[in-house]
Amino acid sequence: MLRNLHINANFNGLLQDLQGNIVLKSRWDALKKAITTCAVLWLLAVMLVVVPFINWTLPAIFFVFGPVLGWAVYFADRRSVDRFDAETMCPYCKNRIEIHEQNLHVPLYGSCPHCKATFQVHVPELEFED
Repeated sequence: MLRNLHINANFNGLLQDLQGNIVLKSRWDALKKAITTCAVLWLLAVMLVVVPFINWTLPAIFFVFGPVLGWAVYFADRRSVDRFDAETMCPYCKNRIEIHEQNLHVPLYGSCPHCKATFQVHVPELEFED
């Protein structure tokens, strides 16, 4: 989902506005990834039942950890960003910084390509979401 959000880049306490677009992953995408993770572990468990010497331990472990890992993947992936395209001005060297990232988790860390000043990009809507 494409959203225009008010996002700042924090250059060691100096805030600069970012102008651009952010595409957030939907909850449905996170749910699909979680279900796929769980299904892969369950499929491995079914396949390992026929292997001698491990047919009682690993399948049981995979059946238990399938939903647990799926739940963890869902909650980690639902707050991720699919695509982030923005630009800002470096407050130190006054040069333009372009940011083009895909499949990232917030906060985003980067540096100015000209003066190497580091910055953080926070997306408040993703960090404080229930």
